[in-house]
Order: sequence, then structure tokens, then C-alpha cells
Amino acid sequence: MLWRSVAGFANFFRSFMSRLLRPLLSTVTT
Repeated sequence: MLWRSVAGFANFFRSFMSRLLRPLLSTVTT
């Protein structure tokens, strides 16, 4: 049960970080 919650949190964190970092990286590379 613990691993399932950890996997769900990791998936949420990955989507959140990609959403947060993609515009930031686009502004940095430009």
C-alpha cells in the first residue's frame, strides 16, 4: 500500500515539475 502511494506521489510530482520547469527552461534557453 505504501509503495502505491509513493508511486502516485512520484507521478504527481513528475507532472508538476514538468509543468513548472518547461516554461522556465524555455525562457532560459531563449
